[in-house]
Amino acid sequence: MSDLKKLIERIKSAAKQDDWQKGIKLSRTALDRIQPSQKREWYAVNLHLAIFLLEEKPGTESHIKEAEEIYHKLLESVSKEKESLKWAQLHRNLAYVYDRKGSGEKGQNIDKAIQHYRQALSVFSKNEHPEDFAIVSDCLGLAYEERISGDLHLNLQEAKRCFSNVLAVFTEEKLPEDRQNTLAHLERVNSKLKMIGSGSGHVSLGKQP
Repeated sequence: MSDLKKLIERIKSAAKQDDWQKGIKLSRTALDRIQPSQKREWYAVNLHLAIFLLEEKPGTESHIKEAEEIYHKLLESVSKEKESLKWAQLHRNLAYVYDRKGSGEKGQNIDKAIQHYRQALSVFSKNEHPEDFAIVSDCLGLAYEERISGDLHLNLQEAKRCFSNVLAVFTEEKLPEDRQNTLAHLERVNSKLKMIGSGSGHVSLGKQP
């Protein structure tokens, strides 16, 4: 086994042990040794590094920024037509990053998260990838509920639609706990809709600083 393969095995071991700090160090070492022709290894190690960065110190802006840059870089190497699942997973991961960003304009971060969740859902269909579809739809619903820009009523209606889509997958028989969480989201959104009125209470919040 080559030194690089051994290093990658150690990276995988660090991931299993939730040793994020060690994983970051090993990943950086591996990336220094990977040759341009080793595209598969380059992709795998970068993917691990992004995850390590987000998990090692949740909320650390420098780590979130680096993870964001890594996912964008990986997206440039993946074609939706040839590797649709990888492409969708990267968009989902980028949406998670924007959900967690504390720097920058909050409204813009939410809008970017929505954009990437929607890109992921263009691949994750309810019939072919039901669990991914449900998880991303739930996150998309939460993003619309928190959205600052646009029309409040329409954002809440979109959140309601997303949560309703999730409930078609999270059934009482298969995933009862997840279903209860989504039902709570839906009840909260319905309460907000009731407060602003279901017909004419269209309130545009605009963008807040």
